[in-house]
Amino acid sequence: STLLTQIGAYTAFDADLRFVEGAEPVRMAQLDAEALQAPGVAPLHGRLFTSEENRPGGDVHQAVISERLWRDRFAGDMAILGATIRTAQTTLTVVGIMPTGFGFPDRVDLWTPMESYYAVSRAAKSRTQRFYGVTARLARGGSLPQAEQELNAIAAQLE
Repeated sequence: STLLTQIGAYTAFDADLRFVEGAEPVRMAQLDAEALQAPGVAPLHGRLFTSEENRPGGDVHQAVISERLWRDRFAGDMAILGATIRTAQTTLTVVGIMPTGFGFPDRVDLWTPMESYYAVSRAAKSRTQRFYGVTARLARGGSLPQAEQELNAIAAQLE
């Protein structure tokens, strides 16, 4: 596409953060760096994960957390940046905290690179997987009808 930028894929689901005293349910998203950048919201503290951290063999065990989770669960302690947290499947290093109210795509409190799913599960990638949503930004000078027309043409070519 020439009319869209920061095209990224994501999936969101319910998960558990694990602590010594038990588990806490959270809404979690696995996505690529572009999907987290597409809304145009900068982290409150720290950083977003990078494209390099979302490649096979990359350091995929990174996490960005919501301000709500940081405040409510970690008492707003800045020491959470660089610290590790656990889910049922893996250990993650917190690299960023998103600002109040940010919950893309679906009231999410914990974001990880999409590649972390494949690293932990060892699942094979397949073009038939249909559980990813897609987001993008409209390129400067483009219109939504133009982008829709372009995407329909690309879809027809792929078909």
